[in-house]
Amino acid sequence: MQELQKTQKQLEEKAHDLSWTRDVKTWPWDDLLDAPVDELQAINVVKQLKRSSDDQRPKFKVTTWSDAPRRLQNQYLQSLHDVSLHKIDMLQRSLSSNVMFVHVYEGQDISLELMNTFFAQWATVVFVVEKNTRLALLDTHVVPSQQFGAYSCVFFLAEHAHVEHIVRMADGASYHSSAVFYLQDHAQVKIVALGEYAGEYAYHTYACHHVRKHSTADIVLGAQFTGRSKSLIRLINNHLGQHTGGDIVFKGIGRDTAKAKIDGWIMIGAAGEDTHSYLQEDVLLASEKASIVAEPNLEIITNDVKASHGATLGTVDEQQLLYLQSRGLTKQAAEDLILRSFLRPITEYITNNQWREKITQDYFG
Repeated sequence: MQELQKTQKQLEEKAHDLSWTRDVKTWPWDDLLDAPVDELQAINVVKQLKRSSDDQRPKFKVTTWSDAPRRLQNQYLQSLHDVSLHKIDMLQRSLSSNVMFVHVYEGQDISLELMNTFFAQWATVVFVVEKNTRLALLDTHVVPSQQFGAYSCVFFLAEHAHVEHIVRMADGASYHSSAVFYLQDHAQVKIVALGEYAGEYAYHTYACHHVRKHSTADIVLGAQFTGRSKSLIRLINNHLGQHTGGDIVFKGIGRDTAKAKIDGWIMIGAAGEDTHSYLQEDVLLASEKASIVAEPNLEIITNDVKASHGATLGTVDEQQLLYLQSRGLTKQAAEDLILRSFLRPITEYITNNQWREKITQDYFG
């Protein structure tokens, strides 16, 4: 425990030496918990979290670091040693002077819709999902204008817990985000992220760590990269226990002069026998000046597994464009229709009917 705290302190000292962190606007954490919406320039997510249920018995509890049980604090500190964390992720977590816990109680079945304001806080939100619990989370990223935002969320899933994390990315903003999941026996995770990368810079990580047996995790990302944006996306399925599974699916569109690099990883450890995992990356370029580098990677150090990957690269089909134009569409409208059709299958991965209908309507009409 002392070693973990020492490591955290060292990370904080190194991170706060960086000149680019000095002008980051933050609010005191206690003020954030009770602040009115207009003071935050966004929707107060904590207020929504506190509205847990019409039932007399609360389904979950929100606490700050100082009020959280030591067990939860230790879980989070241990996760700082996660080998999959990139140095940028490590810096982000060390800069998170504000850590909030959302503790979802055993046996619950709840849905939460969050308008996420934590980017202005450089905060970390830790979800602790107890066994036999189902959590559907619609996470809409909101980055205050003219700021670089950063936010981390960490999920600890107990036995037979199920989490569906649906992410609506912040269009036009430069920001960093990471979502890291730790799965116990028979836990299930489904991540579906959709949106547009139009800001100057974006760095996003979605990682699932199967630390026990019989867990599954699917990571699905559909995105357009537009303008002069530069993006680095990391998608990781790390199989440390036996009999685990899950797929990674990426569908990306490159427009204008945007540049993106997609690192997809299937990692299978020495104890990961009988793992079934697949990685697929599909890219459609709508501009000759756009660039998307999709790198599927497999790192396997055991036998008796089924793991494979694939990637496709294409451009907008001229015959389809001509056909749609012959039906009365302009060239731009025809191209937009083709590109939306390319991304629309992403919504089919959303199992929560309410969120699937909402996302489909918002993005595809």
